[in-house]
Amino acid sequence: MNITGKEIPTPHGWFIPGPSEEILDGLLALEPRAMYDQCIVGVVRRFNDTFVLYDQKCVIDAVTADYASEPLATGDDDPYIAAVEWFEFNTIGAWMGKGTPGFLQRDEDV
Repeated sequence: MNITGKEIPTPHGWFIPGPSEEILDGLLALEPRAMYDQCIVGVVRRFNDTFVLYDQKCVIDAVTADYASEPLATGDDDPYIAAVEWFEFNTIGAWMGKGTPGFLQRDEDV
């Protein structure tokens, strides 16, 4: 069962299903899951580590939508700017050891 509800396009035009709940079991995931599971690209395996890979733009868009739904306590008027600052400091800046999630940054995100 694909928890993201979407297929992921590859550079070759193929589509692969997103990760199943079984694959994600025991891995660190962003919370709340209801907000961020849609941003999961897949699971990365490397020597001595396995972690969830998120689409960076999707995560920032989810935070932006959340910030846009209520007044910001940050003093920023732009929910997108506040979301990027929050993401950079609290998400990219958080190292939780082995299994810390990764973020796919596409060329258009730079």
